[in-house]
Amino acid sequence: MNTKNGTLLSVVALLLICVSVGMTSANTPPVASFTYSPKNPVVDQTITFNASGSYDPDGGNITKYKWNFGAGNIAKKEETITHIYSSVGNYTVNLTVRDDNRTENSTSKEITVRVPDTTPPPNITNLTSTTGTTWINWTWTNPTDADFSHTMVYLNGTWQTNTSDAYYNATGLIANTSYEIGTHTVDTNGNVNTTWMNQTAKTEVAPDETPPTSIYNLQNNTGTTWINWTWTNPTDYDFSHTLVYLNGTWQTNTSDAYYNATGLSLDTSYEIGTRTVDTNGNVNTTWMNQTTKTEVAPDTIPPASIYNVQNNTGTTWINWTWTNPSDADFNHTMVCMNGEWETNTSGTYHNATGLIENTSYEIGTRTADTTGNVNSTWVNQTTKTEAAPDETPPGSISNVQSDTGTTWINWTWTNPIDADFNHTMVYMNGEWETNTSGTYHNATGLIENTSYEIGTHTADTTGNVNETWVNQTTKTKKASSKEEKSDATASSSGGGGGEARPVPNVPIDSKGVVRYTVTLTSRDESAFLKIPKGTTVLDAQGNPLTSPINILSPPFEGAVAAYDLRPNGVKFEPAVEFSINYDPAKIPEGTTESELVIKVYENDTWMELETTVNVTTHTASTMIRHFTVFALFAEVAAASASEVTPMLIPTPSPTSSAPTPTPTPTPTPTPTPPFPQIRMFVIVIAIVAVMIISIYFLIL
Repeated sequence: MNTKNGTLLSVVALLLICVSVGMTSANTPPVASFTYSPKNPVVDQTITFNASGSYDPDGGNITKYKWNFGAGNIAKKEETITHIYSSVGNYTVNLTVRDDNRTENSTSKEITVRVPDTTPPPNITNLTSTTGTTWINWTWTNPTDADFSHTMVYLNGTWQTNTSDAYYNATGLIANTSYEIGTHTVDTNGNVNTTWMNQTAKTEVAPDETPPTSIYNLQNNTGTTWINWTWTNPTDYDFSHTLVYLNGTWQTNTSDAYYNATGLSLDTSYEIGTRTVDTNGNVNTTWMNQTTKTEVAPDTIPPASIYNVQNNTGTTWINWTWTNPSDADFNHTMVCMNGEWETNTSGTYHNATGLIENTSYEIGTRTADTTGNVNSTWVNQTTKTEAAPDETPPGSISNVQSDTGTTWINWTWTNPIDADFNHTMVYMNGEWETNTSGTYHNATGLIENTSYEIGTHTADTTGNVNETWVNQTTKTKKASSKEEKSDATASSSGGGGGEARPVPNVPIDSKGVVRYTVTLTSRDESAFLKIPKGTTVLDAQGNPLTSPINILSPPFEGAVAAYDLRPNGVKFEPAVEFSINYDPAKIPEGTTESELVIKVYENDTWMELETTVNVTTHTASTMIRHFTVFALFAEVAAASASEVTPMLIPTPSPTSSAPTPTPTPTPTPTPTPPFPQIRMFVIVIAIVAVMIISIYFLIL
């Protein structure tokens, strides 16, 4: 191994070590945390300190606890510990914890130790009560002492509970009976106020259990689908409401003196049943009932439909008119718009407003009479609002950007947000190029180190053109000694200088994925390769393509057209479209354009591909997944196609000495296949490529 190779390996090893070291995660210190109890300690009182809230964010363990109680007292190791202060004062307690990586962290809290409190809190105040028949609820105001803890509650001298709330609810009591509440207050130090604060309250008398009398004077009025019952309510002072049933099913509770039953069947008997209830919930179990029959239905014949429907339209309105039916009991027309009810009208028109221009709307109508009979036959009409003339062009494109190569420029932009935007008119150096609804234009086959100006107008679906130009001038890159033009075959330099690095003409990322759609053209401008955005393009070794794609058109007899796609072995996923524009005059006699087929030369034979022929544009297209030789044949030549082999001119490859002459084969009616030469050429190119890459990295 030479010095350069050794140096290169050393640098790589050093980089790997640096990356490995850089990827090592730094240790995070542990989190120290503790609590203590009681919160207001006094002299000579045992205080418990708990550090169980400490933890290691790295997922490790706390291995050591160190306590400093602020008076020279230090304890170690314990997670939970007690301490007693013998004198009044403010003490700073410090906790230091260590994790299993020997990383430490600390936290502190200040504790105030006071003289023991022997003064009890004052009594509760504002003692009041609310009563029921079996309960009494007492409320009060607790004392304002900071150390107030709870109130001891007694009922008729018997302790009931301790509560820090300001109320006590005594339940399960006897009606119309007196009860005495007694209270003592206690602070957090256990000091009890021995003075009683008492109050006596009496539960209420049990309510009335006698139900009210029944309703009376029950009357009714009837229709075909309804019955209205009226009555007189009882005179009981505590009467609340009447429970109403229809045919034995509860309907409602009402304090009114009537009930209206609707939605009934005609000529049918219905029974109302009632029971009365007072304010205490006492129900009179005696039923007060009445059976009544709905009336027979009147006329059930609906009116005739409207007729002679006409309309007038505007851009945002439609006015429909018609003639109403002559039925004496005609009442109104039900009007629907696009299947949705709009209104009922007894008039002979409907004006629909606030509509959308150039849009169809359907009016639907049905007629109804005074009895409510509806004609089920729809009378409809569909009418379209007028289109408002659009004279406003769309906004211009914006955010114009460019990406360049030596022979191509890809411009991208943001289309206007106009709803009727249709396309962008693209000009190159003042000459119209294309119309596109997309957000890019890829100019290929350009001259290196040359400025090109793109110019754009936008147009909407009505044909209004924004006359404001949005232009940008961009310059192609200059090919260096280490680059080649994207429309030329790779070449090598003599004298041991190495081969020039090729420049790709397909915009791909580091994984070989195409960043935006491009279309490559052959030098005779008759073959096209469309590579959509998102396609993966790899070279013969399975690596992202780094050299330009060329579509060569070598001389070839026996086919309508033939193309050699380079570099050999390039693969696409998914397949891409390859198209050939042909000259109809070159099609053999006895065949038609629809009989054309594209074939691929594989394993020393021609294989037919699924081909789409457009006889209008004279284009044949197929989908391909890799590069090799493709040719367009007429079906009449299918019988001899396997005998026709391409006679291609391989791209020169560098050699260390003059090439050995190859004997010319004896001419025959069909060309002799040069594919062994092509294979040898591919092998030579691969060897040269490996040499170039090795030299390149050594130079770097």
